[in-house]
Amino acid sequence: MVLVGYGALMNPATPPLLRRRPGRPRGGTPVANRDTLVAAAVSTARRHGADTTMDDIAATAAVGKPVLYRYLGDRAAVVDSLSEWLTEQVKAATLGNINPADPPRTALHSAVAGFVDTVVAQRGVFLFVNAGGHDVAVFDRLIRGAATPLAEVFSGTHTAASALTRSLAVVGMLQITVTAWLIEPHCSADQLVDDLVDLLWSGIGTTIT
Repeated sequence: MVLVGYGALMNPATPPLLRRRPGRPRGGTPVANRDTLVAAAVSTARRHGADTTMDDIAATAAVGKPVLYRYLGDRAAVVDSLSEWLTEQVKAATLGNINPADPPRTALHSAVAGFVDTVVAQRGVFLFVNAGGHDVAVFDRLIRGAATPLAEVFSGTHTAASALTRSLAVVGMLQITVTAWLIEPHCSADQLVDDLVDLLWSGIGTTIT
């Protein structure tokens, strides 16, 4: 048996055991970062919708809740992160659907279809973000993110301010109607888009030439 003296145990050259930081295994390689946790939150919200909890997200990411709070923050911060993600999805789909050469009504139909298609594809995330409990800035980001591409539809015949007013009104209508439709669908998505465009155009079509 080899006895190690007290002095050897206290030798400063002997590396101490290092306490691992949250989200890091032995060796220091991160197993969690903001991007992976946002992806986990998106995946979880797709399954659980408005009922998504921090425990659910942590379980999906295979991390403890302290790691989740460290990188993303509390539930309100998670809602904010997912609202940013969803806004980008809506903007990309809406802009991608609009052809500048199309007549205004066709462009409006394309924009509304892009919005509805995205919401259908991201139903759980949309309901989670819109479930309440977040600040006005999150709501404003969602509304303006969707309204900005729509403003292009009105920009040819209205001032920038008037075009934005009309696009915000359209998105406000879409937000309420589509949320209710997601919870209790009463028609197909195509019928929903057609009905919304008919209703919207009866009010705004007379102001566009």
